[in-house]
Amino acid sequence: MSKSNKMSLSISDDDPAVGYLTLPGHQGTETVAVSRTICLRELLDDYKGPDVNLDFDSYGLLVGIESVG
Repeated sequence: MSKSNKMSLSISDDDPAVGYLTLPGHQGTETVAVSRTICLRELLDDYKGPDVNLDFDSYGLLVGIESVG
């Protein structure tokens, strides 16, 4: 399998305020299985921006970022 070198941004069909940025560098071209999600609010106590979720694969690599709002 080759690594994907492309970043892609998708907007939810159900809610235009929800976007997902798929990061390059993961194996394959199929959707990567997310094994852990961390909310930015968990990392930054005083964060006041929109909900941002960081998705990691089973190797601990950041594979995508979701923003809500």
